[in-house]
Amino acid sequence: MPEFATQTVPLACIILLVTAGYTDLTRRIVPNPLIVAGTLTGLGYCLLETPSVGHGLATAVSGLLTGGLLLLLPYRFAWTGAGDVKLLATLGTWLGPLAIISVFVYTTLVGGLMAAGMWLRHRLKLRQNCVVGDLEQPKPTMPQLPYAVAMGGGYLLFLARGNVC
Repeated sequence: MPEFATQTVPLACIILLVTAGYTDLTRRIVPNPLIVAGTLTGLGYCLLETPSVGHGLATAVSGLLTGGLLLLLPYRFAWTGAGDVKLLATLGTWLGPLAIISVFVYTTLVGGLMAAGMWLRHRLKLRQNCVVGDLEQPKPTMPQLPYAVAMGGGYLLFLARGNVC
């Protein structure tokens, strides 16, 4: 098997996550056309590269459901957006149910570090406003976490730990 063929899944996932991360940072959305394209190509890849159509379909669908369910509760509490839920589900079609759980754990770690950094920066801005004594200036609001970026970092940690799909 050619070397590039063994890198199809990581390359596809990285392209998906870089694109989603960019749009999440710049426009605060994960576009639905990206989700649909990622899901359909992941499903197609699983159907073509597994020993049987049934096995490929089961792997892709169970990965999709697992990925979506992992972020369903955070979505219900408005901790993540619907695009984040769909993005993790899309990654699940490429990776399968067991790998997407690992990616979710790494994503949670990266997201927690990002949130702590954002909180610290926010607190420093508040403190700076108090020291300056600028009471007329409105208090800065806590920015939202671009979770697609955290997901990208979580996937890179997944790869760095030697996990291959």
